[in-house]
Amino acid sequence: MNDHFNRRVGPAETVEIKIENDFDFRSGEYRLLYAASNATGFQSPLWLDRLYGVLVPELMAEPLIVTARQGAELIAVIPLVVQKVTGITMLQAADLGVSDYNALVCTDETLASLAASETVRETLASLISFADVLFLRKITGDIDAIDRLLGGAARSASENSAYVIDLKPGEFDEWRRENLKKGFRKNIDRRRRRLTEDHDKVSWKTFLEPADIEAAIGFIRKERTAKFKDDILANEAYFAFYKACALAGAKDGETVTSGVVVDGRIVSADFGVIGKDRLHSILCAA
Repeated sequence: MNDHFNRRVGPAETVEIKIENDFDFRSGEYRLLYAASNATGFQSPLWLDRLYGVLVPELMAEPLIVTARQGAELIAVIPLVVQKVTGITMLQAADLGVSDYNALVCTDETLASLAASETVRETLASLISFADVLFLRKITGDIDAIDRLLGGAARSASENSAYVIDLKPGEFDEWRRENLKKGFRKNIDRRRRRLTEDHDKVSWKTFLEPADIEAAIGFIRKERTAKFKDDILANEAYFAFYKACALAGAKDGETVTSGVVVDGRIVSADFGVIGKDRLHSILCAA
């Protein structure tokens, strides 16, 4: 498998398409690219760094990280993984069951220019030709451009749904009145009052200390695996991945682990990743 090609995209514009499986997602160049792109929190520097560093080797997958550079500038990254399934080589987005969205990390303009170049398309096709199947789920972005760049594919609707709630600081009470039925609001308020009346100390916390974060992620695992035998957190590799993300992301606000503590005991917890000013709530239990 060749590891790179140089191809001209336009007049005086040379783009190098290359496989860089040791790519550093915590590097400054990737942070700049990610900030300029329309990718999601599931392509954030922390998330992909931990996915490739923790989850990929534990699941016996292999990385396939395709980069595009124009001179010294990184202009695109396509994060992929390779897995063998009953003898079939599957090339997939860097998902492994933990991402709500998958995306090519680049600007819309870069994606359009790469997709418009026949030589770039041929180069990419050559780099991934070893795979029997290319399977991309939960793709976000310009689907037509992605389809063209990757040579055309069969499409189907995603089996997953996600819902965006656009809330700014100070808007929750108004959103609550407009979107939750009065009876439901009253029921929540009644339960909250009873909780605070029946216990000495009730607090809603964002956990920042490592011990508290580990306790919260452990609580989520315990509650979920008790209810669902095939829950993803029953797998030690996934548990280690989520815990690594929670611990590493807490300091800089790249992940948020929160919960309700009653008389010193966690009774509910939530974990999410932040990207592009959005919090993606991923794991919860009560």
